[in-house]
Amino acid sequence: MDNMDGMDDIFEELENGGNPVKTSLQQEKARDEETAAKFRKIARIGAGLGAGAIAAGAIGFPVMGAILGGALLSGSAGAWAASSVYKLRADQKHPEDVEDPFFQTIPETDTLPSRVELGRLLAKQGRLKEAEVSFREAIALDPADIPSRTELGRLLAKQRGRESEAEAIFQETLKIDPKNLPSRIELGRLLVRQGRLEEAETLFRKALKIDPQNLPSRVELGRLSARQGRLEEAEDIFRQALKIAPQNLPSRVELGRLSAKQGRLKEAEAIFRQTLKIDPKNRPALFELGRLLDRQGHSEEAEVLFRQALEINTRVFPSSVESDDSEYN
Repeated sequence: MDNMDGMDDIFEELENGGNPVKTSLQQEKARDEETAAKFRKIARIGAGLGAGAIAAGAIGFPVMGAILGGALLSGSAGAWAASSVYKLRADQKHPEDVEDPFFQTIPETDTLPSRVELGRLLAKQGRLKEAEVSFREAIALDPADIPSRTELGRLLAKQRGRESEAEAIFQETLKIDPKNLPSRIELGRLLVRQGRLEEAETLFRKALKIDPQNLPSRVELGRLSARQGRLEEAEDIFRQALKIAPQNLPSRVELGRLSAKQGRLKEAEAIFRQTLKIDPKNRPALFELGRLLDRQGHSEEAEVLFRQALEINTRVFPSSVESDDSEYN
């Protein structure tokens, strides 16, 4: 018999008070808001007419000025360079760099890449209406832009009652680019949530035909197979994924879940612990290992793992889907 009922109080306590990371999460939110404000500025960058060189010269970086100034002269390329540099530094938690006067002195005009990045950041903060506006503005600039369409579809798919809008956007995107994997996978995930499993499976298998090495589609196909009771097939799919990328975390977690479901508890525990050696802050692995240990009566260690999982600040809407995003391409 599971001892999970007794863990509810722990989760409630951590959610409502005494969370040791509450202050750090507030600081993280403040940094994100600053980032959003800067993206709004970058989202109006246009033809530089030498602004990059001027700005870089003013702060004593002539080489950077030559490179970025040259990029700015190419119009949209400058906007992309600026937003990409800013995103890189923001992701790396270097707020002192993104305050560089370079970003303050570039002439302003509309740019698509920065609107997409701004939308992603707003979605991460849970500011869904603002994120939607940003993505739609990007689409208005280029109706055939795939990233903005995919992100808008993802955003709508997460909102109850807007699934049909999301599906329409994904279908339109696939008409523009039938080989686009993110939209194909996102549409498949949406269909799974709606119980349209056969349609979803067709999408995932088509994605694997387009790119046999694509891990998100392989993981989703494995999850779908497990859901339908085809456990041996699911296990084979996850192990194939791990042959492609031995450190792929979603595949490891799913294989651990499958092993636990089949009663192979020691094997599942080993998989989860090995996953946490690769990524000590992997929330699904922490939670699943905690559940597994709690089932076996190791409630104290399970509590520690649950607390660690709760302390991890997860995004509301990651820039692609969950932990699989970076493996789309």
